[in-house]
Amino acid sequence: EFGPQDIANSIWAFVTAGQSDPELMDCVDKEVMKKGLANFNRQELANLVWAFAKAEHPMDRFLQQVEEEVVARQLWVFRPQELSNLVWAFATAGRQAPTMFQAIEEEIVGRDLGT
Repeated sequence: EFGPQDIANSIWAFVTAGQSDPELMDCVDKEVMKKGLANFNRQELANLVWAFAKAEHPMDRFLQQVEEEVVARQLWVFRPQELSNLVWAFATAGRQAPTMFQAIEEEIVGRDLGT
Protein backbone atom coordinates (compact mmCIF):
# COMPACT_ATOMS: atom_id res chain seq x y z
CA GLU A 1 0.00 0.00 0.00
CA PHE A 2 1.25 3.46 -0.89
CA GLY A 3 1.64 5.81 2.05
CA PRO A 4 1.63 9.62 1.85
CA GLN A 5 5.36 9.86 1.09
CA ASP A 6 5.13 7.16 -1.58
CA ILE A 7 2.21 8.95 -3.25
CA ALA A 8 3.83 12.39 -3.14
CA ASN A 9 7.21 11.17 -4.38
CA SER A 10 5.73 9.04 -7.14
CA ILE A 11 3.43 11.69 -8.58
CA TRP A 12 6.18 14.31 -8.37
CA ALA A 13 8.51 11.99 -10.29
CA PHE A 14 5.92 11.14 -12.95
CA VAL A 15 5.09 14.80 -13.57
CA THR A 16 8.77 15.81 -13.55
CA ALA A 17 9.38 13.15 -16.21
CA GLY A 18 6.52 14.56 -18.29
CA GLN A 19 4.31 11.54 -17.64
CA SER A 20 1.14 13.03 -16.18
CA ASP A 21 -1.52 10.72 -17.58
CA PRO A 22 -5.02 11.91 -16.56
CA GLU A 23 -5.95 8.42 -15.34
CA LEU A 24 -2.96 8.37 -13.00
CA MET A 25 -3.70 11.90 -11.77
CA ASP A 26 -7.34 10.97 -11.08
CA CYS A 27 -6.24 7.86 -9.21
CA VAL A 28 -3.83 9.86 -7.06
CA ASP A 29 -6.46 12.54 -6.44
CA LYS A 30 -8.94 9.93 -5.17
CA GLU A 31 -6.35 8.22 -2.99
CA VAL A 32 -5.17 11.51 -1.46
CA MET A 33 -8.76 12.48 -0.64
CA LYS A 34 -9.35 9.02 0.87
CA LYS A 35 -6.25 9.20 3.08
CA GLY A 36 -6.89 12.82 4.04
CA LEU A 37 -4.44 15.68 3.68
CA ALA A 38 -3.75 15.74 7.42
CA ASN A 39 -1.70 12.57 6.89
CA PHE A 40 0.70 14.33 4.52
CA ASN A 41 3.60 16.25 6.00
CA ARG A 42 4.43 19.74 4.77
CA GLN A 43 6.90 18.63 2.08
CA GLU A 44 4.60 15.90 0.78
CA LEU A 45 1.74 18.38 0.64
CA ALA A 46 3.81 20.99 -1.20
CA ASN A 47 5.10 18.38 -3.68
CA LEU A 48 1.59 17.09 -4.35
CA VAL A 49 0.20 20.53 -5.06
CA TRP A 50 3.18 21.37 -7.25
CA ALA A 51 2.73 18.16 -9.26
CA PHE A 52 -1.00 18.69 -9.82
CA ALA A 53 -0.44 22.28 -10.93
CA LYS A 54 2.50 21.39 -13.17
CA ALA A 55 0.40 18.66 -14.81
CA GLU A 56 -2.43 21.17 -15.32
CA HIS A 57 -4.79 18.61 -13.84
CA PRO A 58 -8.28 19.85 -12.85
CA MET A 59 -8.18 20.16 -9.09
CA ASP A 60 -10.76 22.57 -7.67
CA ARG A 61 -11.91 20.21 -4.90
CA PHE A 62 -8.33 19.21 -4.14
CA LEU A 63 -7.13 22.82 -3.88
CA GLN A 64 -10.05 23.77 -1.63
CA GLN A 65 -9.04 21.03 0.77
CA VAL A 66 -5.35 21.96 0.52
CA GLU A 67 -6.19 25.57 1.31
CA GLU A 68 -8.15 24.53 4.41
CA GLU A 69 -5.35 22.19 5.51
CA VAL A 70 -2.59 24.77 5.05
CA VAL A 71 -4.49 27.46 6.94
CA ALA A 72 -5.09 25.01 9.80
CA ARG A 73 -1.38 24.17 10.14
CA GLN A 74 1.36 26.12 11.88
CA LEU A 75 3.12 27.80 8.98
CA TRP A 76 6.30 28.51 10.91
CA VAL A 77 7.30 24.85 10.41
CA PHE A 78 7.12 25.15 6.60
CA ARG A 79 10.40 25.68 4.79
CA PRO A 80 10.59 28.62 2.37
CA GLN A 81 10.62 26.22 -0.61
CA GLU A 82 7.45 24.52 0.63
CA LEU A 83 5.66 27.85 1.04
CA SER A 84 6.76 29.01 -2.40
CA ASN A 85 5.66 25.71 -3.98
CA LEU A 86 2.20 26.16 -2.48
CA VAL A 87 1.87 29.76 -3.64
CA TRP A 88 3.22 28.91 -7.10
CA ALA A 89 0.82 25.97 -7.50
CA PHE A 90 -2.23 28.01 -6.56
CA ALA A 91 -1.16 30.87 -8.82
CA THR A 92 -0.48 28.49 -11.70
CA ALA A 93 -3.91 26.90 -11.26
CA GLY A 94 -5.51 30.36 -11.17
CA ARG A 95 -7.01 29.50 -7.81
CA GLN A 96 -8.06 32.38 -5.57
CA ALA A 97 -7.17 31.45 -1.99
CA PRO A 98 -7.18 34.75 -0.09
CA THR A 99 -7.13 33.21 3.38
CA MET A 100 -4.17 30.98 2.60
CA PHE A 101 -2.29 33.68 0.70
CA GLN A 102 -2.79 36.10 3.60
CA ALA A 103 -1.55 33.52 6.12
CA ILE A 104 1.53 32.74 4.02
CA GLU A 105 2.18 36.43 3.43
CA GLU A 106 2.07 37.11 7.17
CA GLU A 107 4.43 34.20 7.77
CA ILE A 108 6.92 35.45 5.17
CA VAL A 109 6.81 39.03 6.43
CA GLY A 110 7.27 37.79 10.01
CA ARG A 111 10.44 35.89 9.16
CA ASP A 112 13.86 37.44 8.89
CA LEU A 113 14.38 36.63 5.22
CA GLY A 114 18.11 37.15 5.53
CA THR A 115 18.62 34.07 7.68
